[in-house]
Amino acid sequence: MKLVDLNAMNRHDGPFYFAVEELLAKSMSDEDEYFFTWMMDPCVIIGRNQVLQNEVNEIFMKENGFPVWRRPSGGGAVFADRNCVMFSFITSHYNNQMVFDTYLGKVVSVFKLMGLNAEFTGRNDLLVDGMKFSGNSFYRYKNHVVLHGSILFDVNIENLVKAITPSDEKLISKGIASVRQRVTNIKEKLSYDKMGMIDLMSSHLCSEKITLSSEQLKEVLTLSKRYASKEWIYGKNPPYTMIRKKKYPAGNIELHLDIKEGKIHGLHWFGDYFTLQSLDELTTLLIDKPYDKNQLSDVLRNIDVSQFIFRFTTEELLDLLF
Repeated sequence: MKLVDLNAMNRHDGPFYFAVEELLAKSMSDEDEYFFTWMMDPCVIIGRNQVLQNEVNEIFMKENGFPVWRRPSGGGAVFADRNCVMFSFITSHYNNQMVFDTYLGKVVSVFKLMGLNAEFTGRNDLLVDGMKFSGNSFYRYKNHVVLHGSILFDVNIENLVKAITPSDEKLISKGIASVRQRVTNIKEKLSYDKMGMIDLMSSHLCSEKITLSSEQLKEVLTLSKRYASKEWIYGKNPPYTMIRKKKYPAGNIELHLDIKEGKIHGLHWFGDYFTLQSLDELTTLLIDKPYDKNQLSDVLRNIDVSQFIFRFTTEELLDLLF
């Protein structure tokens, strides 16, 4: 695996690193594997399919000058600051659950070397002593995969809670206590400082170091403009007449349906699920079809929804629709 050395860039914004991931994913050979770490100025990073207003305390963010970034992968909202270490794998080894099992397994092995009894559990989390310290997500770029995650080293938990919860002070105070019971920083659990941890991860996972060329950096800066745009960050709010939402093993899934004259005129997907391929084909199948369970069951009879959304089934989609 190749370590991408980005230290000289001295960048601490999400769009830059999302653009690096995209550049590497679209230009790599099938034999290559890349890894790098990065750190952000205080911010919230939301998942590709989330509604920003539902996930972020915008008043708190604006008062503190903290930006919101939208990553190109699914999953939930994350608060990050300079003491949250982000990491990225870019690989061509793709097989749904194997992406998490293989690459998070590598991360777990490094932490075990450091004496941390880390484990990979649930859908996408790393835990120590039953408490979460790392959340992870992935997306597919053609035949290549980007898996990225966060490590709570010494993150400001109060900011974390205030940034992604309602502004009501009672809820915030309860939220801080609740979050402290479920998530943990690992600084006090390690004999390594932050940079020592990063150095060990890099040396254990990678066999060579590379830097980006000037031409690649120009393309990264071009790509980053899209990730920094308001259109990308805030997304679109299409019209709807009905919202259907529910939590499944795949995650929280929310459908905004525009029903006119008994037919599905519009269908838009939101949530913290992971997509395996574009949902456009699946959406097109349902548009202009009668909003009727029996008829939509016929439409979806030969469709494997799990090929579109990780761990989501055709039966669950019908359940959500009705």
